Parts: sequence; C-alpha cells; structure tokens
Amino acid sequence: MLAGASGFSIREAASTGARPWHAESVTPPRERHRLIGVDGSALTVELVPGPPVDDDRVQGRVLFAGRMWNAVAAGRLRTSQPLDELSVADFHLVRDLAERRGVLAYDEAPEPCRNCGGDVPVDRRGSSLETLLAGAPDDRPPEAPFELATPVGKVWRIDQRPVDVAKAKALFRFVANPSAPFDAKVVRALGVRALETARRRVNDPGRIAQRLAEDDALFAVVEALYLELNYPPRLRIPAFCPSCGAIHDAPTPSTREVCEDADAFDRLAGIVRKTDVSFPTYDAFVSRAEELATEVFASRRVANLELVVVGGVPHVDVGGEPLLGSYEPIESDDGARMRFVISLYYRTFASLWDDAPYDVDAEIRETLDHEVEHHLHHLRGHDPLDEEERREAYEELQRTFGPQTVRKAQSDALRGELRVMGRFFFWGAVLCAALLAAAIALGLVEG
Repeated sequence: MLAGASGFSIREAASTGARPWHAESVTPPRERHRLIGVDGSALTVELVPGPPVDDDRVQGRVLFAGRMWNAVAAGRLRTSQPLDELSVADFHLVRDLAERRGVLAYDEAPEPCRNCGGDVPVDRRGSSLETLLAGAPDDRPPEAPFELATPVGKVWRIDQRPVDVAKAKALFRFVANPSAPFDAKVVRALGVRALETARRRVNDPGRIAQRLAEDDALFAVVEALYLELNYPPRLRIPAFCPSCGAIHDAPTPSTREVCEDADAFDRLAGIVRKTDVSFPTYDAFVSRAEELATEVFASRRVANLELVVVGGVPHVDVGGEPLLGSYEPIESDDGARMRFVISLYYRTFASLWDDAPYDVDAEIRETLDHEVEHHLHHLRGHDPLDEEERREAYEELQRTFGPQTVRKAQSDALRGELRVMGRFFFWGAVLCAALLAAAIALGLVEG
C-alpha cells in the first residue's frame, strides 16, 4: 500500500544560508523557513542539518513517517504547531521540506520515463523550495461529496473529507503493519464519512470498512480521493530524463501512505474505457496517417511535403513534453534543395490513448493540419506560431516549478553546455581571444 516517488535535478534557486553541521558543535545551526499551509496560514519550520533521520519506530511501534516524530524528539525538527494538530496536507508539506533539506532519509528509487522508459534520476537534496513554501489557489482540497460517473460496487457517491494528523495516525499504523485489521478507525483516518448507493446511505464506519475490504476497486477510489484531499498540487518535483529530455511531475514526498491507481483516477474523472477497442498497431497507424495526410495536404493546397511516422522515442518540446508532431525544413547534403518533413510520433499518440481513449483519426488530422500551418509560416519567412508555442511552454514551466527555478535550470544547462564546448574547442577559443585582442589593439573593435 506504500507508493514511492522520485524527483528532478534542478538545483535550488535560492540558497537558504545553511552551514554544515558537525557533531562537535555546541549549538547546531538552524534553518528557519516560513511555509504557507493549505488554508493560507503561515507555519514556521526550523530544521537542524545533520545525518538524515530514518527510524520510523515510535514508542516501540512502526508508524508510517514515524521519523517525523523522531526528528522532533531529537531536536532536528521544530514546527510552530504540533505535528498531531496539523492537517495531513500541511504535515506532508513539512515532511517534504525536511526530506529536501536532508533532515529525513528518503527513498532514492528512480522513476521510469514516460517517454523513453529510461531511469529518471532523483535529486531531492538539490530540488528547489520555491513553489513548496508558497501557497497557491489550487491548494484548497476539492469539496465533498464526490459523485462517480459509473458506480463502483453499486456506490455512486462518496462523502470523504480531509483529516488532521491525530486522526490519520490510525492509517499510518495500518499501512506500516500488514497484519493490522482494517477497521472503523482506519476508515475515519481516510476521512470517509459515508458511501451512497441508489437505495441507501451507509454512515457506520464499521460497515464502510467491511464494504471497502470486500471491494478492491472501491477501496482504490477511496485511496485516490485521499490523495486528492490530502496532497496539495505543489507536492511535486520536476524530474528531468537525461536520455530524452522529458520533464515529469514527480509526486513528493518520496513515499505516500496509499497507492496511486490509474484506473481509480479514471473513474473519478469519468473516463470509461472500451475493452473492445484498442489503439492501432504501428503499421495500421502509418497507413491511416498517409491517407489522412493526402487529404489534409490537398485541402490546404500544399505540395512537396514528406510525411514520416516515427516509431521510436519521440522528441520533446521546450517544456519537456513529448511531441505529437513536428515540422522541419531539411537542406539536402549537396545544398541544392530543401526537404520539408512532417513527423508524427506514434508512441506519443499511443501514450495519450493509454491516458484516455480518443478519436485517433481526428487527432492525426488536427496534428497534420497544425504542422502544415508551421510550414506555411516558414515559407513566409516568419513563424509566429512557433514563437507562441515556445512562450506558452516556458510560462507553463514557470507556473509549475516557479520562475526562479526555471531560470536557475536554464543557467545550469547553459554552463554545462559551455563546459562541453570548452573541452572540445579550447584552442579555437584561445585563437579567437587572440584575434579579438589584436583587433582591439588596432582600433578595429571597441574594447
């Protein structure tokens, strides 16, 4: 029932000013942070750097995130409000902060890349605090009750609310002990108040526990709602794939007390999958794309365009999103002519289908038409559509991860590129510098 998460290698945008902690220090240095809770109120958090706390045993019993209480007992973590009085959402905000600053140990397991399938590395200690500490309008949890588009186990409405840490401890004990009973206390800890069918409303926690224990699909929906209610959207780290460049929203902290079930989130979103319909094979997709390309090119009155369907790893845009399609003018090897190539990325189309089924023909047609628009702009000598897409992608990154973090990531990436260039072009750079100095001396260039 425990689920892991991973993070991204964007360095922290602003230094906290923390100094290294040494065991012989008489008064260990403290970091102080002002964290805005989900209700908009400020919470002061003090952290003492040192070896990460990894013991989850509290009063002789293993407790999910028990290391938080042990960090408090050891003087490594102090909050302006006792842990038990915090909402679970604020508790996890503090837990994430303590992991990022090295006070708590965390799971370093990498995430699989959604684009190329490679490993996405984790760098929690280097992740930015910019959006974590600041409040956001979407922090507020969704309001109950929750209606299901399709009933699950005859249940079509669930009354479930956010909980505080004191109440959630029953859940924390349950997930840490596989032999523990799933009872009324755990139901209350999940925040479930009632299950409604077409004929009745079940309010008794004991009966709700029995109903959930007998229906895995219904239990998964309750777990999904628990995550929606108790984990604000800012609990995430941008995770960058070093192989293909895709950027992920990796959930934080490193472990969560309940699992994320894709089917359960589909049910909450009202997505109904047809089991008798599957995504086209690569060959079938290519055949249909070629037919639709002929129609689109004819309707747009364009010629000399080539269509390529890429079956391998898709390219990504400037925001790290895998592309559905791309347009590229390519000069021939002899420079005598230009090729105008539109590419469709089969795996991105298939990935979208996995998220939610859609009209494949309509999506192919729309993508082709969009890339033809790029082609027409290119022929006119200016592509405002490309500029707009880049601007929107950059703004989305800033909204998600914060302007300072994005600027810092760009700066780090530029420095890395310059270091690589320096290794390969050192003597060329020396020559250029000498020529520039000579030009200044001769008065050809102003110094």
